[in-house]
Amino acid sequence: MFGREWVVVGLLACVATSCRRVSTERAATATPSSDASGDGGPSPSSVPSLEPRTEADFSAPIAATRMGTTRVVAGLVAAKGLLRVVGWPHEGPAWTTDALTGVAWTADAELRLDPAGDGIAVVWHGSFGGRPTHTVVLLGSRGEPRGAPVEVGGSSCATAAGLVWLDAAPHGPAHARARTWGDATVHDVAIVPSDRAASVLCGDNDAFLLGDGDDDLTSTTFSPEERQAAPPTVVIRDSDFGDDDERDHRAFTTGDTLGLVRVSGSGAIALRDVSRSGASPWRRLKHKIGPDDDVVAADGDGATTLVVFTHDVDEACEGGSTAERARVLRADRAAGQDALFDLARADCRVARGPFWVAGASGGAFVAWVERSGGAGPGSAPIEAIAFGAAGGASPAGRMDLAADAVVQGGCDGDCWAAALVRAPDADASQPEAIVLRAFP
Repeated sequence: MFGREWVVVGLLACVATSCRRVSTERAATATPSSDASGDGGPSPSSVPSLEPRTEADFSAPIAATRMGTTRVVAGLVAAKGLLRVVGWPHEGPAWTTDALTGVAWTADAELRLDPAGDGIAVVWHGSFGGRPTHTVVLLGSRGEPRGAPVEVGGSSCATAAGLVWLDAAPHGPAHARARTWGDATVHDVAIVPSDRAASVLCGDNDAFLLGDGDDDLTSTTFSPEERQAAPPTVVIRDSDFGDDDERDHRAFTTGDTLGLVRVSGSGAIALRDVSRSGASPWRRLKHKIGPDDDVVAADGDGATTLVVFTHDVDEACEGGSTAERARVLRADRAAGQDALFDLARADCRVARGPFWVAGASGGAFVAWVERSGGAGPGSAPIEAIAFGAAGGASPAGRMDLAADAVVQGGCDGDCWAAALVRAPDADASQPEAIVLRAFP
């Protein structure tokens, strides 16, 4: 399995218990696809000929994840001011839960779903109760509520044991706080000084508290059960690379290992792993990226690391404007080799992104969203999900759709995404259905 990349690749409590509703009578239904992908690939439904979709209740933002063998989506039901969550178990009927009421759309609203032990955490950044908040709602394996909503800091994540987040006052230190799924008591675990930019990233069991300084990056490893984390260690130090200053760095987790990707000013790329047992030596890759290339995604698993980057091709389009080419650098850990692969040529008709890295039964590949550069007024902004191979047997392809939002859902043999699909002749003011699409 590929890990959880720290750079976000998506699009952008009820006060009384009686307001929450878990319903199987009004469960999302699996209906025949009205916009077949044309690739003849398997459906993510347990019924191969059907494509799971919700009722047409939703607006952006949406979210998706996998909870064991259950595929779960969530979205804003703007007309009713609530967040609705829908799950499709591998066996048994689908379920629907209204997880949080009293919410409202804002321009910076974000929604995320995190596995939370044997349940799921719904993470909402937006208006709740008439004010901007970061709020987490815990649900059980059938969507049943588990306790009251929890207000957390702007950066949060979940492990198998509990929830971790950051609280930071303006110009002050950032406090890493945690609580386990079985105990609502919140405790401080570690502190990042005010002169560092703090972030938190979760693996399966461990969390990594990162402190980004002017010349280095520190990491502190802990689990939500711990009351005091060990002191931080420096995991990226600019002086280790001589005069080749850092251009960019990315972090992701796989299992309980933090993967680091450092891109230097010269385009050289170095990789290392960090865990409780310490940091591995830096591995410097043979291939470099160009001075004008931009890294847009990095992820990996125990065998492979993929670094996705784009390049603006000057005067590729009529009138002299640029178009974007996409490539991926694949590093094979076991073989100690790395290779470059083309993902997509410059195309004046589309804008690409976000990108995400995934691994399916056919091997590692990269997927992305394509937006039409020439869509007319009122048209859905997203016209396709595209994907390209990073070596191996994974195919390249494209699935046409008309959508207002697309988010990755995960991989379990095949990979899948959730799309907020625009109905024919509809506009963005109308609620829409969330549809699951399998690929490659």
